[in-house]
Amino acid sequence: MRSIFAIMPYMLWLEDGQPEGKADEHWHRARDAASANETPSQPKSSKKKVS
Repeated sequence: MRSIFAIMPYMLWLEDGQPEGKADEHWHRARDAASANETPSQPKSSKKKVS
């Protein structure tokens, strides 16, 4: 999990067009996505249910 979390903020930064001064926002979004056990670009509603 740690290695995935390490690249998540970077991927968010790329998706957002590489803006300057948004590092904290990307880290918080990555942390929130990891806490919710989802990928940053995957909305909660599209998560697959496991039976």
